[in-house]
Amino acid sequence: MALTYPASFMLVAAMNPCKRGFLFDFGNLCTCTPHDIQRYRQRLSGPLLDRIDLHIEVPRVPHRDLADSRDGEPSTVIRARVEAARSDGPFVHRCWKGIAEMVLPVRQDGVHVAT
Repeated sequence: MALTYPASFMLVAAMNPCKRGFLFDFGNLCTCTPHDIQRYRQRLSGPLLDRIDLHIEVPRVPHRDLADSRDGEPSTVIRARVEAARSDGPFVHRCWKGIAEMVLPVRQDGVHVAT
């Protein structure tokens, strides 16, 4: 017997490209062998990877950029940009326990609709 439970969640995951974290890093030399890299990546199961829709490589950010003391954008500017984005497109705005999320409307047959 198969049961279906309603769920709406977002899985966010991160991992290093190799066990030492230096693969594709221009500032450090990766000493991992191809076998090491393959063994490290096989730690994640195929069924789990099949459920991840978007894979993004993010390069290392230099410490001097993270520690930069320059001021960023004011919150009012960011808020205006977020509100403009929320008003565009077919998304439905929901709020649950104070957490806002944007979702595509779904027809009764379960198909997402971009109107």
